[in-house]
Amino acid sequence: MASLEDIIRAAWPPVKRRLQELEQRRQQMTYDLKALESELEEAKREYDLVVDTATKMGFDPDMPKVNKNGEPLLTDSYPLGSVTIKQAARLTLDAFPSGLDSADLLAALSGRYFEGKLERTSFSPQLSRMSQSEEVEQKNSVWVLTDKGRAIMAKQPMLPYRADPKTNETADAGASTVSDAASAKN
Repeated sequence: MASLEDIIRAAWPPVKRRLQELEQRRQQMTYDLKALESELEEAKREYDLVVDTATKMGFDPDMPKVNKNGEPLLTDSYPLGSVTIKQAARLTLDAFPSGLDSADLLAALSGRYFEGKLERTSFSPQLSRMSQSEEVEQKNSVWVLTDKGRAIMAKQPMLPYRADPKTNETADAGASTVSDAASAKN
């Protein structure tokens, strides 16, 4: 039968090793925390500089930039292929209730949803198809989203990310059945 001393001596190496490993982890975490705190302080200084500069220029950087009608400009971007062209058109027109002309709509949705890589000479054919299916309508030379377009937008989930934007359309329920493949610059 093992004596108490033998049991303690057998248990000692793993206990000592565990304590040393935990102490090393604590030291590493302390080092990492100091590095993080330093990086955070640098980020705070940068943040304060940007806020101070924006305040001196008379604007709040947290507020969206607006166009001449006071509507927000679309500045966020989405991964290329995360939405279809039709979805992007609906979402963009929904954000601009007073409407956009074809060129402005193309520029806004290309920048926001296609990383500025949507290659189009004209957006009118797409808008014409969407108009035939009553998703959009033209009023005083600008395109606006209709109630039907909003309803389609609300019931249709966003499509998953697609690596190839040339295969960006599926037929929408209740919308035009014509696909609108686009080329994108790589």
